[in-house]
Amino acid sequence: MDCLFLPADCPARLDAETRVYWLPKDEPGRWQALGDCSAAGAISLILPTEVCSFFAISLPTRKARWMQQALAYAAEELLAENVDELHLAVGETLTDGRQRVVAIRRQLLAGWLEQLRERGLLIVAIHVDADLLPREATQLLFIGERGLLGGEGETRLAFTAADWPQLAAFCAPPWHAQGSAAEPPLALDDYRQLDDPYAFLAAQRAAAINLAQGDFAVEVGNTGLGYWKPLFAVTGLILLVQLGFNLGQATVPTVSPSLTDPYGSFSPSAAALASGATTFSVTLKIASFAAKSAFLKTAEGDLVGISRGVVNPDQAGLKRL
Repeated sequence: MDCLFLPADCPARLDAETRVYWLPKDEPGRWQALGDCSAAGAISLILPTEVCSFFAISLPTRKARWMQQALAYAAEELLAENVDELHLAVGETLTDGRQRVVAIRRQLLAGWLEQLRERGLLIVAIHVDADLLPREATQLLFIGERGLLGGEGETRLAFTAADWPQLAAFCAPPWHAQGSAAEPPLALDDYRQLDDPYAFLAAQRAAAINLAQGDFAVEVGNTGLGYWKPLFAVTGLILLVQLGFNLGQATVPTVSPSLTDPYGSFSPSAAALASGATTFSVTLKIASFAAKSAFLKTAEGDLVGISRGVVNPDQAGLKRL
């Protein structure tokens, strides 16, 4: 997937001249103007750590429908800002049972996404650069004068590379460092030089937090099937209706003409016809209710399952049959 890195000093207003790091899937990365970025497929947006806050909290529930409410309540005590103005994304569970969380100003993120989509860039995933570091011990990445701190702990930080000697006292060893320079700002036992630090970060996307959650959930996923899910659901319902009708017809008993009346006509009983009609009517009502349910979304943005209408037929009004 192509990756678009926003710079650490990225302004709220993106224009064609805004400098970004563009990393195509099959080409070397490069700094260039945003107006020169173009892609026919999905793009992963990488945000600078400077605009985000990371922390870890204990949540009383893991159910999706209550997650955002519990998250906002728990984060309110840790952040000195109005939680309603922040977008909170939940990550993996840490070894102590707490959940990793990243926060960013909702208006800032919404503005960036809208401006990028106006330029025809399809953003399907959103990550933060320091969170892309490997989740092992303490991880450091030095890109010129800018440093990133990450790893298995909850801390995610962007700092000036020259300040690492003072910061090192607060970071638990061992330290695993990478960077664009031949030598790190402080002697490290485990340091390696990278040809492209941004490609190194992009390779770790699978384990990083995806901020495309809640109100920022992307409907069109990497496979492009997001928009087709309702159609697939309705198609399945049509097949279900047809199957139910066929089963109903199969239950209608056949009556052989009387042997003593070779010219007698076949006439199924009224009870048999009523049975088939009732079966077809029930099937249509179930399908009608489920088809409506397939396009209703819950507060978390998930489609209401078709099976809810079948499992609980009382809600579909079947008591009136």
